[in-house]
Amino acid sequence: MMRVPLSILQKEISGRILSLDQVQQYLPMLGFPIEHIESLSGDTLLEIEITANRSDVLSIRGIARDLAAKLGTTLGPLPGSSVTEGASALSIRLESPLCSFYAASIVDLGSSPYIPYDTTKFLELMGSSSKALASVDASNELLYRFGQPTHAFDLDTLQGSITVRLAKSGEVFVGLDGISRTLTAQDLVIADEAGPIALAGVLGGERTKVTAQTRRILVESALFDAVSVRTTAHRLNLHTEASNRFGRGVDPSQVVPIRNLLSQTIAQWTEGKVIAAWNVGLLPLVASPIHLSLSLLERMAGRPISGPDAMAHLERLGARVLMDEHALNVIPPSWRHDLTQAEDLVEEVLRLEGYDRIDSVLPSVQADPLPMPFEFTQRIQWSERLAHLGFFQTLTFGFQGPSDETASASDPSGRRLSNPLGEEYSLMRSSLLPALKKAALQNLRNGQAEVRLFEIAPVYQSYPEGPHSVLTLALIWGGRAGGEDVLTPAQTITPLHLMGLAQTLQLPTIHIVDLGEGLLGFELPLPSKPSAVAPLIPHFVPYSRHPMVQRDLSLLVSQGQTYGPIESAFKKVLPGVCKSLRCVEVYRGKGVPEGQEAWLLRFQFQADRSLTTEEVDEWMKTVVDLLPSMQITLR
Repeated sequence: MMRVPLSILQKEISGRILSLDQVQQYLPMLGFPIEHIESLSGDTLLEIEITANRSDVLSIRGIARDLAAKLGTTLGPLPGSSVTEGASALSIRLESPLCSFYAASIVDLGSSPYIPYDTTKFLELMGSSSKALASVDASNELLYRFGQPTHAFDLDTLQGSITVRLAKSGEVFVGLDGISRTLTAQDLVIADEAGPIALAGVLGGERTKVTAQTRRILVESALFDAVSVRTTAHRLNLHTEASNRFGRGVDPSQVVPIRNLLSQTIAQWTEGKVIAAWNVGLLPLVASPIHLSLSLLERMAGRPISGPDAMAHLERLGARVLMDEHALNVIPPSWRHDLTQAEDLVEEVLRLEGYDRIDSVLPSVQADPLPMPFEFTQRIQWSERLAHLGFFQTLTFGFQGPSDETASASDPSGRRLSNPLGEEYSLMRSSLLPALKKAALQNLRNGQAEVRLFEIAPVYQSYPEGPHSVLTLALIWGGRAGGEDVLTPAQTITPLHLMGLAQTLQLPTIHIVDLGEGLLGFELPLPSKPSAVAPLIPHFVPYSRHPMVQRDLSLLVSQGQTYGPIESAFKKVLPGVCKSLRCVEVYRGKGVPEGQEAWLLRFQFQADRSLTTEEVDEWMKTVVDLLPSMQITLR
C-alpha cells in the first residue's frame, strides 16, 4: 500500500492542474485501485494498492509518472543541485558483485539545523515523523518522493576505510533499533575496519548512527542486488522502507541525482557545506531492446492498434522506440524492471489505450504443437483412473516438519531448508502420507463417513550430491464404506479393500501402511517410462432434462431369499427407462408372518420426455403380475 498526499502528487506533474476526481478516475484505469481517501492536516491523503512487480511506483514521482503518461503531459524536473564530483575522499571498496555502484559524499553540518515545516508535515502524512535530524528527515522525504533509499553515517565514528562485502558467518551486527543479529555468509554488509556498520539495503547500524552531536556525515546512495536484499530481510524478519524498495529494484539513473539532491538539501538545512562527492563502480548497461510485432499487438488486443499510436504510448512511459513497417523495437526505461518481454509491452499499450476500448471478443488460441511430457500425461492418467474409482485428488504443502518424518526417510540434513517458514515446514518432504493423513482426519472429524484421498507429487531423498526428487503416488482410504442401502451395509476399511484396489489398478505389489485412527494407505514411485496401461477415455452421457418418477413396492419374501434373482427378473420386464432399482429396507418383526421378511424396493424411472402416470402404473402392474410366479406376496 502506498500513501500519496494529493498536494505533492500535483506538484510532480507539470502543465496540468490535477483534480481529485481525475486521480480517482485514472488511477484505477492504470491498475492502481484507491483503497482509502481521507482529509488529513489540510491535505487529501490517498492509499493506493501497488502490485508486487511495480517497484517503480513505490514513490510519489512513480505514481505521477504513470498519471502523466495517461494524461498526455510530462513530469516536472527533479530539483537541481550544484554538487560537483571529484576525487575520492574516503576509500570505498566493492568486494561483492551484489553491489555494482556506490555514490558517496561528505557533508559538513553547520551549527543551525533547521527542518522545514513542509517536510515535517509531509512525513506525518506518510505515516512517519520528524526525527529532528536534517540528514534523517531529508533522506526519508526523498525516499517517499522519489523511491531511492539513502543513508547517512556519522563520519567521525567510522574506523578506517569502507568495504561493501559479504558478512562472515557468525558475524554480529547491531542495528539502529539496538538489536544484535547474527549474520550469515549470504548477507551483504557495509563495513569499516571494525566490522559491519549497515545491512546493505536493509538497516543502518547503531555504532555509526547520526545524532544531534554529529558534525560530519558520509552520504550513501547505492545499487544493491534485489534478491540479496529480499533474502536478508526475510531471513531476519526485518522489513523496512529501504528493503521494500531495494528488494524489488530501484532506478539506476536516480542513484547519483538523489545523492546530490540529498547532500545539497542537508547542507542548506544546516547551513553547512558539501565537501566532496564521488562514485565507485559502474552503473548497469542499458536494457536490451524488446521486439514487439504489430501482429502480436493486434492479436492480443483483439483489434488493430497502429504502430505510431503504440509508439506514442510507450514513449510517454519513458521507453525509447524504433519503429519499422511491422514491428517496434523498444528499450524499456531504467525504472521499469518488470518489462522483459513483448507481452509486457502489449499490456502497457493497452493500459494507456484504455481497457474499456478493448472489444469484447474471444481471444485467439495458439495450439501447442509439442507433445505433452510423459510425466504430465502420467499424472493425468493416474488421476483419471483413481477418480473413476471414487477417490479425490488432494494437493498438500510441499514441505514438512521433523515430526512428520517416517521411519524410512533419508537423512533430513540434505533436505533442510535454509530459510523455512517455520519448524513445521523446515524439510523438503520425504513422504506424501503424513500430510495426506492430516487432510483425511480433517474430513473424518467434520462428519465424513468415508475418506478416499490420493496425491501425485514429488518426494525427496537425500544423497551426497543433493536432494533427488521422485514422482510418487500416495493413497489413503479410511472410515466406513457402504451403507447406502441394506444390501451394502457399512463396513470398516481393511487391508483387503486396498489389495482389491491394487488388483484393479494392476499394481503387482503394494506396502500397506496402518496410519492409525482407521486410516490405511500406501505409497509408491510412479514408473519413469510409459507403461502398457491403456488410458481411460471418458464419454459424455446425455442427461435427461425431465423429472424422475419414483415408486416403492413393499414385498413379503421368504427368509433366505437372495436379492439378485428378483432384481434380474424385474429388470427383464421393465423398459430401459427404469434407471434404478434398489432394496432400501428389510424388516422382520411384528406384522410380518414367521419365516418371512418385508422388503421395500424403490424403482426410479426417467426418460428424455415427461412420463405419464398411466405409463408408470402399467410398468408397475407388470412387476406385480410377476410376483405369484416367484412365491412373493405384495404387502
